[in-house]
Amino acid sequence: MKSNNKGSARLPLLDVRGAGKWQLPPTYEEEQVQDLARQLNIPVDVASILLRRSGGSLSGAKSLWTGECGYPDIWALPGVKEGLQRLEHAICRKEHVLVYSDFDADGVTSAVILKEALCAAGVRDVSVFLPSRFEDGYGFHAHLIPGFAENGVNLIITADCGIVACEACDKARQFGIDVIITDHHKLGNELPAAFCIIDPHLPSWRDFDLDDLSGAGVAYLLARGLLEKRRLLDNMEPDWATDLLTLSIAGDGQAVRGLNRVWIVKGLKSIQESSRPGILALLLVSGLARLKADSYLARLVPEIKQGIEYLPMDVFEDLHIDTDALRESLELSQLEYERDIMFGLVPRINAAGRMEHANWAFNLLCEENVARSIQIALQLEKANQERRKTESSMIEECFNQIKDKGAMCAVVGDDIDLSGEIDLPSCYPHYSVFAYQPLWHEGIIGIGASRLRDAYGRPCALVGGEGPIFKGSVRGIDGFNVYECLSMCEEFLVSYGGHEGAAGFTIEEGNIPSFAHAFEAACEETFLGVSMEQIIELDGIIGPQQLKGDFLDYCLRLEPFGKGNPVPTFAIEGSKIIGLRLLGKDMNHLELIADAGDPMRFMWFNAGERGLESCFAGKCDIAFTPSRNTYMGQDSISFFVKDMRPAWSLFGHNYSHIAQDISNGDRFIIYTWSKDAAFSLYVALMRAGIDCKLHLKGERKASAHDARDLLRSRPGVVISTCPWDLLRGDEDFEVNIIALHPPISHCSLKRLSDMGYLTNINLVHLDRYLGDSRKWIECRFPIKESIERVWNILVRSNRGEPIPVWRLNPLVLTGIGGSEITLYEQQLLLLQSCISIFEELGMARYDNVYRTPVLVLHKPKGKVNLRQSQIYSHGLGVRKSASYVRT
Repeated sequence: MKSNNKGSARLPLLDVRGAGKWQLPPTYEEEQVQDLARQLNIPVDVASILLRRSGGSLSGAKSLWTGECGYPDIWALPGVKEGLQRLEHAICRKEHVLVYSDFDADGVTSAVILKEALCAAGVRDVSVFLPSRFEDGYGFHAHLIPGFAENGVNLIITADCGIVACEACDKARQFGIDVIITDHHKLGNELPAAFCIIDPHLPSWRDFDLDDLSGAGVAYLLARGLLEKRRLLDNMEPDWATDLLTLSIAGDGQAVRGLNRVWIVKGLKSIQESSRPGILALLLVSGLARLKADSYLARLVPEIKQGIEYLPMDVFEDLHIDTDALRESLELSQLEYERDIMFGLVPRINAAGRMEHANWAFNLLCEENVARSIQIALQLEKANQERRKTESSMIEECFNQIKDKGAMCAVVGDDIDLSGEIDLPSCYPHYSVFAYQPLWHEGIIGIGASRLRDAYGRPCALVGGEGPIFKGSVRGIDGFNVYECLSMCEEFLVSYGGHEGAAGFTIEEGNIPSFAHAFEAACEETFLGVSMEQIIELDGIIGPQQLKGDFLDYCLRLEPFGKGNPVPTFAIEGSKIIGLRLLGKDMNHLELIADAGDPMRFMWFNAGERGLESCFAGKCDIAFTPSRNTYMGQDSISFFVKDMRPAWSLFGHNYSHIAQDISNGDRFIIYTWSKDAAFSLYVALMRAGIDCKLHLKGERKASAHDARDLLRSRPGVVISTCPWDLLRGDEDFEVNIIALHPPISHCSLKRLSDMGYLTNINLVHLDRYLGDSRKWIECRFPIKESIERVWNILVRSNRGEPIPVWRLNPLVLTGIGGSEITLYEQQLLLLQSCISIFEELGMARYDNVYRTPVLVLHKPKGKVNLRQSQIYSHGLGVRKSASYVRT
């Protein structure tokens, strides 16, 4: 494990906020919860979760538990009746019908659904056109219409596109071609002049509550209506097309609720038992399925051990293998929607349109020949591997480009930190992320935008391609409408379109810099009055008994999980860390063992560098998601960490009564020079139910957004180490500034004093905390006696052996603070500071022993000169300055 201190006075940032605000759901009347529990014969705690997830609706809660949902009256859906009548006309007149769809997984599956339904219904001449991402771009394009007319097309059905294609529909009308639009995107400024439009965002659809449909879902309603009208639905396979609908919902990230959830439940079973050679081949090449050792294929080709990578393709050129034989040859575990469909099959389907052409994926899903299906699936697997490699390279360039621009805040926390960058999302000062590079693969920039959005917690726009017209992709965060944001920048764009959470655009190179500025300004304006703090929504705080009983098993029966029905997230509080191990080839994952009544194992992916921070507090609050495992026929539940923070039960007790000094109707800034004291005070106020925000020195613009927004919009409390950066002096509201601790530098003293002269500022000093301030200084920059005491405690505890990091806390190492320092958080800071000094002096280092992070002590030879430590030397000046300022 790397040392957190690299020869500077900066200490590890033990942020009590974790990765975001933990938000508990609303509660409902006990009688209502009890009634639901009786009706469904489930535990009360589970009934409470169902009510919360359904917004208090009893019918919604029951539907969530049973997985049942009423089917809409298809004939009543606006546009469907007209579309079906036009299709009947096409069948009778033997017209040429063209399905025009998009190039992603939603579009490809939409095209397959419509093609299969049209052929089954008796349409003699059906063709499918999927535009090229690179040559045509997204959408229904007018320039393609003459070619369709030349090929004798009489009717076009769009799928997953068309709702803003006014020019294309006008062009089609000129050539005598009717257009039926099936789409699920939001409406533009005007509707196309199509024969009919089927889109759940039409005002006439509002009462049907189908806004969550994917493009394939809309196409399916038309296809199902046609099959029902011609009494052919019973001729189709049971749950026909639900496998395709599942792929489309996953590919487009639609909500897993209502009709979508019904389709996914059936679709997972359909994929598991698929009769489509293409899906079976995709399961095989993706590694979700393996060849059985005694299978038909293994007997034919003895050298095949497992997996498609060993399969010589020429075997199939002379062998006739049907779908049943392939299915019987596969060994397939129970599929999970998010893990296996969203992150397993869908990326491989999308790889076709991203890297080559979507026709590959379409042909795979339509292919009936097993050998050909495996060949196409292997092509998709190769394309997906190339996509990953290209994506990885582009993402690295994006991060480097952002850092090279000096995009991170120089957050120093407070007056006595040395300056330096903290590369954390909360320290990113801008309201948006933007990066541009010619020749970035335009099929990958959408994925890249998602990755940067997740990394920085901001809306992200990336631009790439070959020009002269470049392609852009935008991804938003929860609650942020990127489509509306793009509309505020449309003067710089050639075209744009998309959803609330994801959109795309085209742009001329000369407008790219102007767009970047406009996009940042639009994001800033859109965030006015909106919190930028990440919210971690909890389903509840649970105790040891619920970890071990049937409660979690009941909760996991709510699967499939996804958007709109996420995996349940729970928290346990005050768990002592009793073990830690680094996992993975690069040791970038953590396995934590927490004492939650009994030892419980928690996996924390991509958190290897947080091992030290995770253990320093001694006890932690852990937000986690449960996951079901089946091994050798035995079920078990694993726990995956979503967030972790120092146990709030250990912090803030010295400041509990400050909440009593704060009136609910006023605005307050509580000043302290110490970021560690600020964290402690934050916990105290949050525990008291007071709306408060933290603001540290160096945070600016977007990273200070929530603090400024609270002061601007409503009464509340901001805890700040530099309040002069929050206020301009011309605010039209009054602010009470409470100086909890006096400033310890001349500069800060003057700036705070100057604020007291402003007419809208009421400055109050709390002298009773002078002693508390002195203790924080001594813990941050220990005196010689404290350093010697901590060293002796460490030496006694290790007995010549490395000390596991979970034992480096005041719960284990008692007596750290002597008789003076009694607050837990101050003892913790003192221990951290001393260890950092020992590191600088070569007396201690962090290391890994058998993947276990430990502290190794090195007893010095001879007398130690503490002034060789930068932290200690810096502290001498800090204490002198603080003493002088106080006098």
